[in-house]
This record gives sequence, structure tokens and C-alpha cells, in this order.
Amino acid sequence: MAPDRNRHLDAEEIEQYTMGDVPEEECARVEEHLLICEACRERATASDIYVHAMRDAARQLRSEPLVERQTGWWRLRLVPALLAAGLLAFVVWQAGRDVDRQPRVFGVSLAALRGSNSPTLAPSGTPLDLRLDLNALPAFDSYGVEVVDQVGNRVWQGATAASGAACRIAALPAGAYFVRVSSPAGELLREYALETTSR
Repeated sequence: MAPDRNRHLDAEEIEQYTMGDVPEEECARVEEHLLICEACRERATASDIYVHAMRDAARQLRSEPLVERQTGWWRLRLVPALLAAGLLAFVVWQAGRDVDRQPRVFGVSLAALRGSNSPTLAPSGTPLDLRLDLNALPAFDSYGVEVVDQVGNRVWQGATAASGAACRIAALPAGAYFVRVSSPAGELLREYALETTSR
């Protein structure tokens, strides 16, 4: 340990100095550095305060009667237990907030009805699970699905299995849409009217 004027003292050097463990031949150099370096002087002061506090606490603990020390053990265990309980409560509360932040999904069943031009209604601003009526369509392993707005601009595109599994689509703004089902080759097989409205 040979501090010079051009470098700061490290944590070990400061700790040894404040505890009085610096060899005598090094002590003068450490003190000389502390005289010219405010940052190291502040760190040494903080370390000195800590060392004195620990020594005072140890002295006080040794001076307490044994009975008082034995009956006060629960205080030392109570603090970590309370901290752990507080941390657990915070984690549970945060998990509840995360669940609340998850977007709710609205299920929409789209069925082909003869002579019905009325659209299926769904809420706007909410992700949708589209369940499509695929009865009486040619059998394919999967079908292409797209959602277009009322002027034909595509707003979503995906696929669904022949079993009619739901298609999850992102929230749509309020408006009129058409859900189109097509063959793997792109041939339009069916179209459903969908209208999203604000609640």
C-alpha cells in the first residue's frame, strides 16, 4: 500500500487507516494524501463514523445484562421477517397490477347465415378471437383469413386451422369490416360482416 499524490486511496486502504491497521511507515503517506484529496478525506470520514458506530454497538451489547440480550433476540429476527412480509405483499400487489394490464380478449363467432346482411358486433379497442363457421367449405388443412375495412384495405392477415380454431387479432378501431376466408391458393370462399363499436 503506497498511495501517491496522483491516485485515490482504495477502499481497503481507507478501511485499514480508519481502523488503525496501517503500518507506521505507510501512515504518513496516507495522511499526506488525505490532506490534499477531499474525495478520499470524505470517504475516510464516512468509514471512521461507521467504525465508531460498530464499536459503540459492540460495547453496548457487551454491557447489556445477559437476560436482556436473550429476551431481545426476537427483535433481531422480527425486522427481517417484517421486511420479507413487506416484499411479499409488494410482489403480490405488483402481480395483480400486471394481470389488470393484460388486455381482455373478446370472443366473436362469425356464422354464415342465408339472407342476413347484418354484421356481427364486437367492441372496438379490444383484441378479438374470431371463431369462423367453416361448415360446407371445401376441405383444406388450413384457410387464409384476412380482415379488411369497408373500402377494402387490409388491416389484418393470418390463417386458421380446418378445425376452426380462433384467430386472435389486434384491437380494431370503431368501424365496419369484412372477414374473408380463402383457400390456400387464395380463392375467396366466404366473407363475414363485422362491426366494431365503442362501448
